[in-house]
Amino acid sequence: MPSLNKLLPILLFILVLLVGAYSASKLDIHENLNKSIPSSLDMDALKPVIEKGEKAVFFSLNIEDFKGDNYKIDSAGTALVTALNDKFGSQLGALQYRSDIDPDIFNSFVEEHLYLFLEKSDYEAIDSLLENGNVVKALAEDKKLLSSAQGFGMAQSIANDPLHFNQFAYKRLSKGLSLQNMLATEGLFISTDGASLMVNGAVLFDPKEVSNVQLFDEQLSGFKDSWNQNTSNAELDYFGSFAIVAANAKQIKKDIILTVNLALIFIVGLLYFYYRKLSTILFFVLPGTFGIAASITFVYLFKGGISALALSASAVIMGIVVDYSFHFFSHLSQDKDAIKTRNSIAFPLIVSSFTTIVAFFSLTFANSEALRDFGLFTGLSLLFTLLFILFLLPHLIQLLGKRTMQEGSSKLDFLIEKFSSDKIKQPKWILLIILLATGFLAFFANDVAFENDLNKLNFYPDYLKKKEIAHQNINPDLEKRITIVAHGETENEAAANNRVLFAALTGNSTAHNQQVNSIASFVLPAAEIQQKSEAWETYWRENEDAFLPYFTSIADSLGYSSRAFSPFVRSIQTTPEQVNSIEFATQFESLQKLIIQDQNTSILTTVVFEKADYEQLKATISAVPGTFIVDGESVAESLVNSVKADFNLLLIIASVLVFVSMLLVYGRLELTLISFLPMVLSWIWILGLAALFGIKFNFINIMIATIIFGLGDDFSIFITDGLQTKHKYGKNALATNKAGILLSSISTIIGTGVLFFGQHPAIRSIAAISVIGISTIVILSFVVQPFLYKTLITRRTDQGKPPYTLLELAISIFAFSFFFLGCLISTILTVIVMIIPFWKLKSKKLFVHRLIQFFTWALLKFMVFLKKRYYDYELLDFNKPSVIIANHSSFLDILFIAMQHPKITFLVGPWVYNSPIFGKFIRFADYIPAFLPIEDSLEKLQGLVADGYSILVFPESHRSVDGKLTRFHKGAFYLSELLQIDITPVLLHGLHYILPKGDYYVKSGYQNMKVLPRITNSDARYGEGYSQRAKNITKYFKEEHAKFTLEREDADYLFSPLNYGYLYKGPILEWYFKIKYSHEKHNYELIHRELLTKNKIYDLGCGNGFLSYFLKLKNADREIIGVDYDEDKVAVAENCYLNDGSMKFHTEDISTMNLEPADAIILMDVLHYLSPEKKNIVLDNCLKALNPHGIFIIKDGLLSDSDKHKWTIKSEKWSTKLMKFNKVTDELSFFELAYLENWATDNQLEMKILSESDNSSNTLIAIKRVR
Repeated sequence: MPSLNKLLPILLFILVLLVGAYSASKLDIHENLNKSIPSSLDMDALKPVIEKGEKAVFFSLNIEDFKGDNYKIDSAGTALVTALNDKFGSQLGALQYRSDIDPDIFNSFVEEHLYLFLEKSDYEAIDSLLENGNVVKALAEDKKLLSSAQGFGMAQSIANDPLHFNQFAYKRLSKGLSLQNMLATEGLFISTDGASLMVNGAVLFDPKEVSNVQLFDEQLSGFKDSWNQNTSNAELDYFGSFAIVAANAKQIKKDIILTVNLALIFIVGLLYFYYRKLSTILFFVLPGTFGIAASITFVYLFKGGISALALSASAVIMGIVVDYSFHFFSHLSQDKDAIKTRNSIAFPLIVSSFTTIVAFFSLTFANSEALRDFGLFTGLSLLFTLLFILFLLPHLIQLLGKRTMQEGSSKLDFLIEKFSSDKIKQPKWILLIILLATGFLAFFANDVAFENDLNKLNFYPDYLKKKEIAHQNINPDLEKRITIVAHGETENEAAANNRVLFAALTGNSTAHNQQVNSIASFVLPAAEIQQKSEAWETYWRENEDAFLPYFTSIADSLGYSSRAFSPFVRSIQTTPEQVNSIEFATQFESLQKLIIQDQNTSILTTVVFEKADYEQLKATISAVPGTFIVDGESVAESLVNSVKADFNLLLIIASVLVFVSMLLVYGRLELTLISFLPMVLSWIWILGLAALFGIKFNFINIMIATIIFGLGDDFSIFITDGLQTKHKYGKNALATNKAGILLSSISTIIGTGVLFFGQHPAIRSIAAISVIGISTIVILSFVVQPFLYKTLITRRTDQGKPPYTLLELAISIFAFSFFFLGCLISTILTVIVMIIPFWKLKSKKLFVHRLIQFFTWALLKFMVFLKKRYYDYELLDFNKPSVIIANHSSFLDILFIAMQHPKITFLVGPWVYNSPIFGKFIRFADYIPAFLPIEDSLEKLQGLVADGYSILVFPESHRSVDGKLTRFHKGAFYLSELLQIDITPVLLHGLHYILPKGDYYVKSGYQNMKVLPRITNSDARYGEGYSQRAKNITKYFKEEHAKFTLEREDADYLFSPLNYGYLYKGPILEWYFKIKYSHEKHNYELIHRELLTKNKIYDLGCGNGFLSYFLKLKNADREIIGVDYDEDKVAVAENCYLNDGSMKFHTEDISTMNLEPADAIILMDVLHYLSPEKKNIVLDNCLKALNPHGIFIIKDGLLSDSDKHKWTIKSEKWSTKLMKFNKVTDELSFFELAYLENWATDNQLEMKILSESDNSSNTLIAIKRVR
C-alpha cells in the first residue's frame, strides 16, 4: 500500500483536472474576431463609428406589390416596427423607416437663418433680385400665388422671404441632402430601385458578447421565417455585423472541436507507432493535459474569459507541450530511470522552456486582445507543463509506470542509434545549399505581404455576402459607399473640418458622379456663422437705405398691407440671431446619427461613387485635415500598419528576450550566437518563402512568430546542450536530443497542420506559417548548429588545440588583414621610394627598414591581449652590430624581433624572399637569402654591418612544430666568424603557444624575451672555430632557454592554456575555475616544487582536474592519475583538450579503492568530506601505496575556534549545500593539526607546513616518507 506522500502526485493531478474542467465550463469565450483587432489604431476617431456599425441592424421589406403607394408602404413599415418592438424590445431599438425631419421646422429654420446658407456669389445674385423690375415681378407673382389655391398656407413663408432668397439656400442644401427624394417619398427610406423599404435599427446589447449575439441571431431568424409565412406581410430580410459575428462563433467552435481532435488522433498515432503501449501514451498526454487544465483555471480565476481564437490554438499548444514529453521519454528510453532522466534534462528543459514562455508572454505587449489572450494562455500552459514534468511526472512513472521506464521503446532506440552512427556524416553540399538558399530568400524577405482584406480573415459565407449587397442600396458591381469622419476635439473644430471636406467633395472633378449625404451645408462652426452674420449685416447696411423705401412703395402699390412683410424687413434691419446649428441638427434622430459626441466630436458623411474614381477620391479626402475614411479597405490599411508595428515589436521583444536569456544561461557570446543564428536564418527563410508562395501575415498568424521563436530556441538549446554534453562530459546526448526534437517537431507540425482542416480563414492562416516555420527551424538547427559548434570548438579540441573565442578570432582576422595591408602599403611605398631621385640609396633602404619596424610594432601593439615581457633587455645593443640568434617556433618571432630596431636584417627562406606579398620590400631592404651560399651575399653583409645593421639568424632554420628547440645549424656561427662580429643570443618564449606553426589563430598569452650577454668573437670559452663554437653556444643557449622556460611558465602563464580547457562548458564551471585558480595558484606552484622529482602522482579528489593539468603542463613526463567519486567532474576532467591520452581519470570511492604504488599522493580539500573512520582508512591505504621517499600533499581546513575556520565552514556549506559544487555523502568532519602530526609521527613520517591561508583555516601540508 503506497504511502500518502507517494499518492500526492496522483491526487494533485486529479484535483487540477477537475478544477480545470469546472473552470472550462464557466469560462467566458469570446468568439468575435473584432476582439483580435488591435485596439490602439492610429485613428481613435474611428472607434465610435465602428461601434455604431457593429450595432447597426438593417431590415428590408419587399414593396414591389405596393406600386409606389406611400400609404401602404408606411403601413407595412409601421407593422414591422411594432412587431419588432413587441418581440425584441429589450434587444433592439432606434427603429426607423422614414426620416423624422419635419419639413415645416426645417424650412422655418432656413428662412429664419437664411444668412447661414449664402456665399459671396449669392450676394451678387441678390443684387440682381433687388433691381426695380425684378422686385415688382417677384411681389406681383407672390400676390398671384396667394390668391390661388396653391398659395394656401404660404402667407408666412412669403412674408419671411418675398423675393425668394431661399432658393440659394436650397440649392446649396441639395448638394448634401436628398431633398427631392425625401419630398417624393414623404421621407420614407426607399431603395433607389424602389423595390424595398429600408428599416434601420441598432442592437441594445454589447455586440462583442457573443452569447447574446448568437441568441439574437437565432431569434431574429425565427421571427423572419414566421413573418414571411404570413402572406399578408411584405417579404422580410435583414442584415448586420452581428450576423457575421454569429457565423464566426459557430464556425470557430466547429473548428476547435475538429482540429483538437485531429491533433490528438495524429499525435496519439505517432506515439503508438513508437511506443506500442497505451500506458506510455497516457504518460505523454498527462503533462500537456495538466498544463492546459491549470492554465484554464488560472485564466478563469484572474480574467474570467478568453478569446476563442486564442483557445482554438490549443491544438497548437498540444503540439508544443508534447515537445517536452518527447524530450523526457527520449532520454528515459536510454536512462531507464525517471529521476535520472529528469535530472539530465532539467537544465536544457528549464532554459528552453523559460525562453519559450518568455517569448509567448511577449504577446501580452500586443494591441490585439486575442493575441494577448493567446500569449497568456500558451505561456501559462507551458509553465504548468514544465512544473509537472519536473516535479510530478517522474514520481508518477516510478509509482505507476515501471514497465514504461524499464522497457523503453525499441523504435525510439533505433532512431537514436541512427543519429548516433558515425557512418552518417553531414555532406558539405548541404551547407552550400543552405547558404545559397538563405541569400536567395533574403532577397525576397522584404516582399512579405500583410493581409488588408478583413473579409478574408472573417468566416463570411456567401449568403451573408448577398445579404450585405442587398442592404447596401447601391449597385455593388459599379458603385461603392464609404463613410468619412470629420473629427475634432470640439464641435466647432469638427464642423470646420466637415465644411472643408464638403467643399472638397462637391468641388472635385468627379463630383458629378457622386452622391454626397452630408450636413455640412447647414452645420457650421461658430466662427463661420459669425462671418456669415457679419456679411449679411454689412450687405444690408450698404443697401438698406436705397432698397427699403422702394420695396415699401412697390408693396403698397400692389395692395399689400403695411405690415405684410414685417418679418422680412426686420431681418434686414436687425443683427442676425446667433444659432448653434449642431443643436438644431441633433433634435432629429436621422441627423443625430451623423453626429457622434463623446470626449470629442465626429461628423459623418457618406458618399456613393463609381469604383473607378476611388483612388482619386481618397487623394482628395486625405488632403483634408481631421478626416478619416471608414470602409473595409481603409480600416484594413490602418490595421495592417498596426499589425506591422505589432509584428516588428513582437519580433524585437522575443528576439531580445531569447538572446539575453541565452547569453545569461551560456555565459558566452559564442554559444549564444551558435544557438540564436538558426532562429535568425529561419526567419529569413520563413519571410522569403511566405513572399514566394504568396502567404500573407495578419494579426492572427503573427502569433506563430512567438511559436517559432519559442520552439526555435527550444530546439536550438537542446542541440547546443547535446553538443556541450559531448564537449564537456564526452557523452553522446546529441543523438537523443535530436530524436526528441524530430519527434516533437513532427507533433508540433501535426498540431498546427491540422488547422488546415478548419474552415475559419483566421484559423487556417496559422497553419501554413507554422508548418513552414517549424520545418525550417528543425533543418537549420540540425545542420547549422553542429557545423558552427564543430568549427568553433570541437574540431580544434579534437586536435589538441584550444577552441576559438569570438574576440580572439576577430582580432586574429584583423591581425592577418593588417599584416597583409601593411605589406601592400610597404610594397607600394617601396616602389615609390625606389623611383624618387636625389635620395641616397642607403637612406631609402633605411626608410624601408623603419617602415617594417613601424608596421610590426603597430601590429603587435594592437593585439593588446598579448602581454610583452622583457628580461635583461639592456644587453640588446644595436650600437654595435652583431649576429642575433634566436629560437624559432612561431611566425610572431619575426615580428617580435623586427619591431625592436630598424637596423636589423634577416636571413630568410625562399618563400619569404620570393613572396608576391612582401618579397619586393624584403629584397630592397637587403634581407639575405639563406637558401643561397652565404659567400654570394658576403659583400652585401659586410656593407650592412659597416652601416650598423645587425643580422638576425634563426639557427633552427624552420619553426619547430611543438615549440621545443631543434637542431641548431652552424650558419649563424660561420657568419659571425666571417664578419668578425659578436653573437647576441635572444631567448624567445610563449610565442609558440600564442601562434604555433600551422595555425592562424592568435591566442592570448605572454611574449617573453630574454637577452643573454654578448658572446664576442674572441671569447675562447666556447672553443675555437665556428664548428666548435656552434656546438658549445648551442648547448649554452638550450640550457639557458630551459631555465628561462621553467621561470616563465609560472601559474600566471599557465592560466591561459588551462582556462581554454574549461571554455564552453558552462558559465558556472568557467567562473568556478577562475575563482578557484586565483585562490590556489600559489599552492599549485608550491606543490609542483615539492614534486619536482616525482613521476607517478595520484590526485585523489581531483574534481575537474585543475591541479592535475597544472602539474602536467609543468612537466609533460609526469604520470598523473586523477580520482574522484563525482562522475560528472571526472568526465569533465577527462574530456579536456590538454589530455593527449596520457592523463588517466577514474570514478571511485577513495575509501575503498586499491592504489598502485606511487611517488606522490595529493589530497586537496578531501579529508573533511570523510568521516573519522574513513579518514584513517584513506590515509593508511595511501601510506601503503606510497613509494620510498614518496610524499603526501594534503590541503584542508584545520579545526579551530578562529574566525578563519568559521569562514571555511561557511564556504564549504555554500559549495556543498547552496551551489552544490561538491557532492557529499558524510557530514563535514574537520580535524586539528595534531591529528596529522600524530599520524605522521606514528608512521615515522616527516611533516611540514607549506602555506597557510590568510582568510581561511585552509593549510597546505607536505608529509614525506624518509625511507
